Amino acid sequence: MLRRVLPTAVAFVSACSESNPSGPHSPTVRPSFSGVSVGAETGLSLDEELLELGRRVPGFGGAYWDGTTVVIRLRDERDAATAEAVVRARLAVSGTELGAYREAPLSIQGADYLFSELYDWRRSIDDAGISGLVSTDVNETLNRVVVGVSSASAIEEVASVPTSKGWPSEALVVRLVPNPVPQLDSLIDLTPES
Repeated sequence: MLRRVLPTAVAFVSACSESNPSGPHSPTVRPSFSGVSVGAETGLSLDEELLELGRRVPGFGGAYWDGTTVVIRLRDERDAATAEAVVRARLAVSGTELGAYREAPLSIQGADYLFSELYDWRRSIDDAGISGLVSTDVNETLNRVVVGVSSASAIEEVASVPTSKGWPSEALVVRLVPNPVPQLDSLIDLTPES
């Protein structure tokens, strides 16, 4: 789930593929569950739903929609049967938009990190008070924490967080977002001042 650090802050991952970062370590990015509001009966956000799945599925690294299939990320593919049963049961719950995916095929993909680890690491960046921080995301398709920043100095500051907090720097992808779009509270914010 993409988390905007600007005012009034949470947005969902876009249905379209994110633009790929450039450089030698640029992973391919695929779409996540897009615009999904879940937990009508539970009141859980998508991240909370994924954390709950992680409590029930050993080695759970997240899940995402690739356009035809629900992909489940696991550290150990021997846990695939448990993961498929738990995720299929969750998708079958009526009252959530995830239910729209209940008939989709499931696929298992490897994970380097647990979703819960990525979630905690993203929060450590959110809480670091970094100037120039635009967005943070537990990106299930990459199985990484993806951070958008507005300046080169912010890149350096974000890149120092894993070392200072004791988590692997390989779990972090930092992207320069040169012109962040401000978050508007309402359309009234668009009207020019007289």
